[in-house]
Amino acid sequence: MIPLKTSKIIVAAAVVSVVLYTGAAFVLQFMTQTEISSTLTTCWFAFWAVELAALAGIKITKTKCHYDESEDYTE
Repeated sequence: MIPLKTSKIIVAAAVVSVVLYTGAAFVLQFMTQTEISSTLTTCWFAFWAVELAALAGIKITKTKCHYDESEDYTE
């Protein structure tokens, strides 16, 4: 079995969490006829957006630094 990278697990967790939250919000709103807190919804989506943005920043930084280290410097 191939071990998964942490970044792949975080992306999968973000997608699953957002889909489950959205589904639960729809069901609860339909069943109770009351709106889910807009503040909670905003914070939930903002949290996952920041997590994914930070993950992308780490990936970009690692790729950029790895490229710089592989260059052959002659002085």
